[in-house]
Amino acid sequence: MNPDKWQTVKTLFNEACELKLDQQEDYVRATSQDPQVIAKVLEMLASENQSESPINLTDIVASTAGEFQNKAAVLNAGDKVEQFTVVDCIGEGGMGSVYSAHRADGEFDQWVAIKIIHKRHIGLDVIQRFKQERQILASLQHKNIASLIGGGETESGQPYIILEYVDGLPINQYCLQNKLTIKARLSLFQQVLSAVDYAHQNFVVHRDIKPSNVLVTSAGEVKLLDFGIAKLLSTPTSRQSTELTQEQVRVLTPGNASPEQVLGAQITTRSDVYGLGTLLMQLLTGETVFDSSTDSREIESFILERTPIKPSVRCRQSTIKSVQSDAKELKGDLDVIVMKALQKAPDRRYSNVAQFADDINRYLNNYPISAKPDSIFYKAQKYVQRNTASTIAISLLFVSLIVFSAVVSYQSLQIEQQRDRAFAQAEVARQTSDFMLNIFESADPYVSDGLDITARQLLESAVAELEDGGSDKQIENNEVKAQLYASLAAVYNSLENYEKAQQLIASSLEIVEQIKQSKAPLSAQTQFYTARIYGNIQYETGNTEGLIKWYEDLLMLFKQQEVFQQFDAKQQVRVEAGLTYDLATILSYEGKDREAADYYKSAIDLLENRKVIVPNISTYYVGYAHSLRRISAHALAEENLRKAIAIERRQSTPSLDLGYSLNQLASTLNNSGRLEEALEAALEGLDIRRSIVGDKHIETLSSQGIVSRIYVAMGRWDDALAIQQQRMAAIQEVYGTEHGYYASVLSSLGHIYRNKGEYETAREYLSKGFSVFDLAMPNHFIKADPLVGLGRLSIAINELEEAKSFFIQAQEILKRLGDRDHELKAQALGYLGKVILLTGQNVEGEQMQKQALAMYARMYGEDSRFYAQFAKAISQQSK
Repeated sequence: MNPDKWQTVKTLFNEACELKLDQQEDYVRATSQDPQVIAKVLEMLASENQSESPINLTDIVASTAGEFQNKAAVLNAGDKVEQFTVVDCIGEGGMGSVYSAHRADGEFDQWVAIKIIHKRHIGLDVIQRFKQERQILASLQHKNIASLIGGGETESGQPYIILEYVDGLPINQYCLQNKLTIKARLSLFQQVLSAVDYAHQNFVVHRDIKPSNVLVTSAGEVKLLDFGIAKLLSTPTSRQSTELTQEQVRVLTPGNASPEQVLGAQITTRSDVYGLGTLLMQLLTGETVFDSSTDSREIESFILERTPIKPSVRCRQSTIKSVQSDAKELKGDLDVIVMKALQKAPDRRYSNVAQFADDINRYLNNYPISAKPDSIFYKAQKYVQRNTASTIAISLLFVSLIVFSAVVSYQSLQIEQQRDRAFAQAEVARQTSDFMLNIFESADPYVSDGLDITARQLLESAVAELEDGGSDKQIENNEVKAQLYASLAAVYNSLENYEKAQQLIASSLEIVEQIKQSKAPLSAQTQFYTARIYGNIQYETGNTEGLIKWYEDLLMLFKQQEVFQQFDAKQQVRVEAGLTYDLATILSYEGKDREAADYYKSAIDLLENRKVIVPNISTYYVGYAHSLRRISAHALAEENLRKAIAIERRQSTPSLDLGYSLNQLASTLNNSGRLEEALEAALEGLDIRRSIVGDKHIETLSSQGIVSRIYVAMGRWDDALAIQQQRMAAIQEVYGTEHGYYASVLSSLGHIYRNKGEYETAREYLSKGFSVFDLAMPNHFIKADPLVGLGRLSIAINELEEAKSFFIQAQEILKRLGDRDHELKAQALGYLGKVILLTGQNVEGEQMQKQALAMYARMYGEDSRFYAQFAKAISQQSK
């Protein structure tokens, strides 16, 4: 369940609560069509109504009788369980009891804890969970995890497990009772981290980390308890356990549950990172993240919606003087560490417990921590949310610079022989951050006297500030200027202001060249950062001549030892994979998809084999699939697209990347003739893009084009026309009638009307499409598309000379593709061959058709429906 759906659940629950009990369920089912929403609301209503139900004497008597029956079946002092004698009940829970027991038989003097399930709860699901807990504990052997000693069933059939007896206090009570300092609490917490990290390495997520499950002995040794709702991660042997825990997702402790547990979403090791964050908050402040006295449903809302108060602020607000005095020590790094662990989005928390532990260790040893405060990034994100969709692009500027700053800042920690370079790069990072802080502060209403600064104004301000040398915060380092010019160029490129993008990247590369000529220090990071942005801009603007060699040279430069060694191990993999991906993309653009597919696969293999994660890994699979589809490897293309989609679906909310991947899957399924599946994928991709960027964004318009093509393949001409008319209206409003997008939709409408047999209307659209293409994209091969359509139309009405003229004109334009195979080249050649055959020139016409069919075979395969359709369409008998 995603956050938007959670809001729907809350609203529907509140509305239903206003109704009579017998009306609530009908109202919920009538209001929502979403089974997940309905189930959740009904669950909440059941809990609410149960808590408010009147006291019934019959129920009390029945309950009392039941309790008496069950109590008679539990263990008593003196009972024997295996070789252990029960001493006392040391804990009661909703599901069972825990007893202390002792073994003193001359060989051993041993205390244990025996956990037993109450008879009234014995059922298949409970027994399965109990056996799972026993299996999990059997696999965990760690000094900070209470170990399993044995287990079985009593004579009355009640399952039990025998555990190491821990004589200790809950960790928060231990800290208070022993008046531990902040650093002593952190040292104790390190033992907890060690235990949880070990569990994760053994594919176990605890899911219920809280003080009562973390005991500390008098010797100061931590013991992690209660793996009763732990989840086995997906391993080759854990399928059954994983399926079982899917049903247990609502078993949680509200005050310590992560957002994804509350939402019923996928549980991962980062869920335990959140639980550890709640525990650390309690250890440092003495208080829970959210008020534990609050109703559990309200706590769940807080977990999903409210940002926790920083530990230092919590301490300052305390009425206890000793707690207040801790505020100063917590402010800064410890605040950042705790808040990093408590991020609502799993991918913004520590990636694993080892990283969490490393930051604690860094803090204790006075090293810089890896986590960074939200500050500027968070402000920028909120700023973007206040503005239009165009600010998606400007946020790329901020993200790219901060990521770059983080990369170069890391250099300051490198080994001694790299110290000079590291100090230089740390200064680059400082000046970059100062510049960004100065720019984004201008969007703060307190700085701008309440004026609402738009994204474009902010971007223009950044360019002006840079060209002015940084105003009051002078940019002293030329390398910083090169970075900033490149980043601004990338943003203008994403906003389709290609002229400005070209100007800015030219300034960036000019500075880089000046640094090289002056023999001044220049980091490899800056060289590759600026070079890749240059390549991206050239690709986006269609200036791809020489780009293949550009990327090949970059890869060769990168692999030179003196350059390669300037990157750490993970950076080496990421840069090489990124450059390989870029080269593959350019090769694909140039129609060299067999080579492109090899490079895409090399980039993917590099990342997978070295186990390095990049945020945009799904785009690697999508690019690979695109080239595979172009060489008719449809099954392998589908496999890689489904990998990309699976990765993107793990996010809490759908993304534009998911929409794009679904559209690519739709095109692949369309090529394979699986039209119903293709339409389903295309419509989902369209819905996602439309929900994110609206009806008039190019992403949405592109998805509509794919849906239209599938309708055409299905022969649903009217549906195809309707969606193309929507596209045309939006394009006309946003881009005008002299844009390439407008020409494209005119041409598409012409093809559909031609297929319907409405030739005069088709001619009107195709002719107008060619005119606009000629005006907007005079040097682009795409303007041959309406000419091919006009030629086919002319064949249909038996105007063969006119058809021949259109196809010859199209061929002249398509010479710009060089040796590249393309559908338009094949069509212009094949249909021209048909015209020549129809006029009696058999030898020449047949030769043209053979060449055209060979091209189609290379692109789609001889067994594809596209090949069969084309072969039929260009045959002499078919018009």
